[in-house]
Amino acid sequence: MVAYLVLDCETTGLDRTKHGVITLSASLYRTLNDEIPNVSTFNAINMDWFNAYEINLDAMKVNGIKIVSPFDKCYSKYDSPLRMYRAFSQWLLGLGKIDYIVGININFDIEFIKSEALKCGIDFGNVLPRKRIDPQIIANSLVDAGVLKLDSTSSENLYKAFNIEANEIHDSKADVLTTWQLWLKVKNLLSELKGKV
Repeated sequence: MVAYLVLDCETTGLDRTKHGVITLSASLYRTLNDEIPNVSTFNAINMDWFNAYEINLDAMKVNGIKIVSPFDKCYSKYDSPLRMYRAFSQWLLGLGKIDYIVGININFDIEFIKSEALKCGIDFGNVLPRKRIDPQIIANSLVDAGVLKLDSTSSENLYKAFNIEANEIHDSKADVLTTWQLWLKVKNLLSELKGKV
C-alpha cells in the first residue's frame, strides 16, 4: 500500500518573509488493489489573511481570491495562521505513514507552509514526507523527450491534454483534486512507456 498526500495552498504573494497562506488544502489517497480511495481531506482558510500579511495584487490575480469574496463552505475557517497550522498538524499526525507528497509547484508550497508554520512555533519536521512528486515537472520532462506533444505544460494545458475537468483553477480545494487526477494520468503514461522499453 502506498500513501499519497496531495497538497495545495494559495498565498498572498511569493515572498515567505512578508506574504502568507490564505487557503490550505490536502487529501490523503492510499492505493490498495489498484483502487485509490480518498481517505481523508483537510481544507482550511486563514480568515485573518487580509490583516496578517502584505498582499501582492499580481498574486491575487493568479489565485483569483477576492479581498471580500465569500468562501466555499467546504473550508474550515480559522481566525489565525497559528490555529490553522495547529489543526493541520493534528490532521497530519492522525494520517499515519505518508509515502509521497504530490502537488504542482510542491516545493514552493511545502517550503512556504513550513516557513510560515515555524513562525507560529509549529515545526513540521519529518511529518511531511521528503519524497515529492510534481506532475507538472514530470510532464515537462515528457515534452522534452518528445513523448507529450504540447506547446506549454501550464496546468491549464496539461488538464486539457489529459481530459481533466478543471473549472476552479487556483482554488486550493479544487486544485488538490485536479492535481491528483493529473498525477494518475502521468503515472499511467509512465507505466505504458516503461512497458515499451
